[in-house]
Amino acid sequence: MSSPSQFLNARQYRGLVKLGQAYCPGDDVMPSFAELGCAEHVDALLEYMPEADRRDLAMLLGVCSFVPVFGLAGFVRMLQWSPRVPTALGGALRFLHMGIRGLLLTLYYSGKSGATYRGRTPYEVLGYEVSVYTADIDANEATQRTA
Repeated sequence: MSSPSQFLNARQYRGLVKLGQAYCPGDDVMPSFAELGCAEHVDALLEYMPEADRRDLAMLLGVCSFVPVFGLAGFVRMLQWSPRVPTALGGALRFLHMGIRGLLLTLYYSGKSGATYRGRTPYEVLGYEVSVYTADIDANEATQRTA
């Protein structure tokens, strides 16, 4: 697997996909993180990340590439239990969980999919559609033009 990212090499990209599988494994209705192919759009997020944070993330993803998905699922469960961990270790685990979860869920629910994905996106499965009601504004502008 090559990397479509300019910030992650192939190993780190593979770690991203595996970690995404641990967070969003999919089921008979929702697509899995890997199946959706949303990781292809990771650069849209990484380009705004500070360089030091990007390096740290790349190192974590590189390590994740060596761990089987079931091991990463255990790691995710441990991070989810981090509020029960006292002291600075708990704080660090909560911070790590928030960052990883934010990245992966932003990709998964971005509405974007991989180039070869042909299934329904999570938004389509959920029936979620964002729209902006503008009829009042449009009517006001039309009234102002005719006056």
